[in-house]
Formats: sequence, structure tokens, C-alpha cells
Amino acid sequence: MSRRRKDKKKRKALKEDQQTYFESVDAAESEVEESFSVAEPDETEIEQFAGNLALEEIQENEEPALESDTESQIPGDRWLSRNRENLLLGILVLYVLLLGLGTAGELFEIEWVLNLPIFK
Repeated sequence: MSRRRKDKKKRKALKEDQQTYFESVDAAESEVEESFSVAEPDETEIEQFAGNLALEEIQENEEPALESDTESQIPGDRWLSRNRENLLLGILVLYVLLLGLGTAGELFEIEWVLNLPIFK
């Protein structure tokens, strides 16, 4: 088979691939348009939405429920649970810095580092 025929077949296959790609893109776009199309709301939907808003307003006006016994009563516990990862990371960084300082003091015989109370 000549080179020209091979090139022609490759171009034809490429055009077919492009055609199928464009068809699939068009199909996907039409599906997206159908799923996100906005229609005028029915009266029942409006009434249902208004009813939900009224329920939310009623619930906001009610007294808040007491905390359950399973929740912790320690004041700083919420702060601790939110920042636990940051605290652990800070402790890890501090540990690595002290380890590096002690190692440098030992290797280079730096007296003021070796005389620190943490390294005695």
C-alpha cells in the first residue's frame, strides 16, 4: 500500500473520530440543557415553598433544645476538636526543631545548646 493511501485512510479515520466526538458533545449539551432548564413554577410549588418558609420561621422562634448528654460539657472541647490537627502539627514541628537543635549541638559541639536544660 502506498504512503498516500495510508495518509488518506488516517485522515478519513480522523474525520470519523471527530464526527463521533462532536455528536457526543452535542448529545451531552442537550442533556445538560434539558436537566437545567427553568420552567415557570406551578402554584402548588409556590405554596409548598411558602409553607416550608413558614415552618422555618416557626422553628426559629421556638426555644432551642437542650444539649444532649452525649455532647461534651467541657467549655474548651469544641475549640480543641476543631483545632486538634493544627495543635498536633505544631507539636510535631516543635519536636523536629528541638531534635535538629540538639543534633546540631552534638555534631558541632555548640556549648550553649548543650547547656540548655532540655538537653541535660
